[in-house]
Amino acid sequence: GLQIDNYPASTLPPGLFAPLMQLAMLKLHASASLLSLDSNAFSYARLPLTSLAISHSPRLSRIAADAFNLPQLQELDIVGTGVRDLAPGTFSKLAKLMVLKLEENMGLTALNASMLAGLSACKRLSYVSLMHNNISRIAPNTFASLASLSGLIQVALDNNSLGDSSPPLNAASSLAGLRSVVWLNLAGNRLSRAPSAQALAASVPDLRDLNLEQNSISSEGATALCAALRSTLLNASSQQEQQPPPSSFPALRCLLLGRNR
Repeated sequence: GLQIDNYPASTLPPGLFAPLMQLAMLKLHASASLLSLDSNAFSYARLPLTSLAISHSPRLSRIAADAFNLPQLQELDIVGTGVRDLAPGTFSKLAKLMVLKLEENMGLTALNASMLAGLSACKRLSYVSLMHNNISRIAPNTFASLASLSGLIQVALDNNSLGDSSPPLNAASSLAGLRSVVWLNLAGNRLSRAPSAQALAASVPDLRDLNLEQNSISSEGATALCAALRSTLLNASSQQEQQPPPSSFPALRCLLLGRNR
């Protein structure tokens, strides 16, 4: 592997790492001068690079849509940068990507569908971390393009600024598409109301572990969510009521609600 600290230029010229034909791991760390990743900054079809980390480069604010063309990459970390937006298709040439970490990017305040659309090409993706950003809004259908990723089982959205007023976190629309996710972390946000069990069941039907710790959920809200999770969905049809009604959230095994108000 190779770690470069304090990279001195504002951009990375295409082909910079081409001579390193055996390079499998690369980390660019604390590059105060780095401003952008331009087209083909990491376009290495023959490089066996499996792990790329770009960390603690606070002036890096622009990543071109075609900056990454790394067919062997399995993990991409973009941590502690000035990135505020992601161009459509940013991840579309990372076919073997398994882990994506977009963390500690304090300029990242909102998510929308176009920012993550390229991830639909990452058929091996299993873990997405969006923790410790400043995300206050997740637009409807942001994760819709990920619905076909059957291996995506873990999503971390903890320690952001998500709330349920101005603007709201609507679990039914904002989390739609996370159909295979079994572990969801929403701890350390600003939620004053727990997402409804019905909305979660519709958006994240396979969810087993849900972390809602360190929000502002009232004891009444927590009690209501627990009651809803224990309840069953009763149908008005007397014919169906004669059958054992299904659980409203059959997969859930662990719910964390500690350290709320």
